[in-house]
Amino acid sequence: MDHYEVLGVPMGADPAEIRRAYVRLARKHHPDFHVDDDPITRQRVSRRMQEINEAWQVLGDPDRRARFDLDVRHGSAGSGPTGERPSRGKPWTPRAGDDAWMDDFGSWRDDSDLLAPDPIHPRRRNPWMVLPVALFALGVLSGVLGMVLTARPLLGAALLSVSASAALFVTLPILAMTRQRQRD
Repeated sequence: MDHYEVLGVPMGADPAEIRRAYVRLARKHHPDFHVDDDPITRQRVSRRMQEINEAWQVLGDPDRRARFDLDVRHGSAGSGPTGERPSRGKPWTPRAGDDAWMDDFGSWRDDSDLLAPDPIHPRRRNPWMVLPVALFALGVLSGVLGMVLTARPLLGAALLSVSASAALFVTLPILAMTRQRQRD
């Protein structure tokens, strides 16, 4: 169906007439006005409103309308979702003899997504950064053993170990950032 037919206006209609037709049809077919109707009617009205909106998107925009009118004259209007003609050109193909890129595939295969090391700030592994994790694991292990053996000293050690690991999780990164800032 042609966009002009959807809005019920002639092809040479002025923009004000097209807008009036759109508003009139939108008031008549908008789904919010048909909430109490049966589901079939609501579905029909919803589809009709989509057609009206598509027609308004094309005919309400002067550039799109000019392209649509040109397509109508050439007999190919209405083939795209908004009345715009989709591109039907030949897909891209390489020129004859333009296949040297295929020989370089080995270097692409060997590439990695890993970032190169930063030459300004080389990354140093700090063994102290493992301490909070080790203390936490020790605390969990001693806590489990303390519960199984009902040994209060092991439960106390577990509590101290987990508390120390929590404190170190916070303080060690702050100290590392402070040292880095002093170096910079």
